[in-house]
Amino acid sequence: MPELMELRTQLDYLLEKKIVRPFTSPYAAPILFTPKKDGGLRMCTDYRALNITINSRYPIPRADDLIDQLRGARIFSKIDLRGGYHQILVAEADIPRTAFRTRYGSYEYRVMPFGLTNAPSTFQLTMNEVFRSLLDKCVIVYLNDIMVYSISREYNLTDLEAVFTLCNQDQLITKGSKCEFLKEELEFLGHVISIEGLKIDPKKNDNIRNWEPPTNVKELQSFMGFVNYVRRFIPKMVESTAPLTDYLQKGDILGTAGASQNGAVLVVVDRLTKMAHFAPCQTTITAEQTAKLFISTVVRLHGISTAIVSDHDPQFTSNFWTKMWEQYRTRLHLSMTYHPKIDGQTGRTNQTMEQLIRTTCTNPTQWEDSLPLIEFAYNNVPSSTIAQSPFYLNYGLNPTTPTTRLVESLAPRSQQFRLS
Repeated sequence: MPELMELRTQLDYLLEKKIVRPFTSPYAAPILFTPKKDGGLRMCTDYRALNITINSRYPIPRADDLIDQLRGARIFSKIDLRGGYHQILVAEADIPRTAFRTRYGSYEYRVMPFGLTNAPSTFQLTMNEVFRSLLDKCVIVYLNDIMVYSISREYNLTDLEAVFTLCNQDQLITKGSKCEFLKEELEFLGHVISIEGLKIDPKKNDNIRNWEPPTNVKELQSFMGFVNYVRRFIPKMVESTAPLTDYLQKGDILGTAGASQNGAVLVVVDRLTKMAHFAPCQTTITAEQTAKLFISTVVRLHGISTAIVSDHDPQFTSNFWTKMWEQYRTRLHLSMTYHPKIDGQTGRTNQTMEQLIRTTCTNPTQWEDSLPLIEFAYNNVPSSTIAQSPFYLNYGLNPTTPTTRLVESLAPRSQQFRLS
């Protein structure tokens, strides 16, 4: 497999450069690969469990604000730092928290890895401190991209010398293959900058032209975010995108009021009776929407819960969610990451629900219509641990089903047959 070969190659490189070191940790994050622009693979660590922390308030500069600083410049140079975040050391006490696991063992980062929620802010703060004396005079910095701009080649050479002097003082290493010097036209932050002014990157033009029509809210949000990035090049953009904005507000992308955009299910299981509720929802559901759905689906039928156990999904860890349940005096318990047995009951219910959806829905686009009957069937099956169905334990009786009616209709006939 190409991923395994790439994993070996990157691990060997990281170990050789002493970026990581072997480590046996009781916890570790998984890894995954994402494609690079040049066709290669980038190894990323899934730090979502670690990223539940206080976010840094240090701002990342806006791209349009940086580009506005280039007015009047005629010569441009771009410097790229090798490895970016890897040039910042991690405090020894925090190194174990960066642990990640692979099939070839567990490792931990000695330098700041990609994927940490505060890594961009930390790196931007470092760059601003290093180049503080030159910022907005002849240098702008966006993370590991450094632009040196001047009114002439002579000034640009002088400014480059000052930049490299600061890099040497702080032991910052540049990547020569990605650096460009003394250019009259240069690509920077998705734009083409030249003496004539600012132009959109032709690649982004092609991306917009070839964009597949969005079919749900998430895809439309992605498209609108991309278009918004190049809004300065689109005349009357607000008027042009008004219909799409209306679709976002209505949550109706296909233009039909009955078209569902739900692509996920909120699963709630009662720990004692095993009764489950399945509520369809969007994959982009917010904490506020999750709370409303929980109230309409569970609280409406069973009242306020004394305790809720959930995973570390952002919907359940947000400030809104925790504050709301504090008011209701409901205790929130988050399951330990990578230990699914703590909330194994819900996990097993998810598997059963998915199996029922696959076996009962002949049309995959209409799965939501079958969900109420799937919930009814699930709650009417006796549990192997308590020998009763969740429905019986909640209501004290078994519900009437189609088979019940069938048996009742056959009962008089069987009695008549017996008498005759």
